[in-house]
Amino acid sequence: KFNNTVNNTSATSTANNSIMNHTSQSNTYVLLSTALVDIKINNNEYITVGCLLDSASQGNMITQELCNKLNPKTTPVKFCIRGIGNVQSEVKTETNVRILFKHSNFFLDLSCLVLPQITDKIPSISFPSTILEIPDDLRLADLDFNQAVLLPF
Repeated sequence: KFNNTVNNTSATSTANNSIMNHTSQSNTYVLLSTALVDIKINNNEYITVGCLLDSASQGNMITQELCNKLNPKTTPVKFCIRGIGNVQSEVKTETNVRILFKHSNFFLDLSCLVLPQITDKIPSISFPSTILEIPDDLRLADLDFNQAVLLPF
């Protein structure tokens, strides 16, 4: 979690009165876990993509945009996903991908549901990473964790 506080002060003058208005807005943000992984696009070629690591998710998902770049074999499916507020999304396609983790030789072959979009930007706002006290010897899975981006995976 980190906080972002914005202070605004404005003044208005009329012939007989002065009005001063001060507002303070404080927002708390929660950082979700992300990683940069290499995803296979053909026999010996990989591209690096950002992914959301959602421990509460019951499936793997990939955006239609990334699926189009990878051009893998797809399979038609009929599946509904329910999210926050019981909002329902219909899935019509799934595909298989191989991801390779950056800091090891570990890889996974995954079946992924193909969606137009998975989330909004993660994190919701960009911020200077220096506001967090991250130990120098900690290896991050996503060096750009502080930059607001749409994640394709």
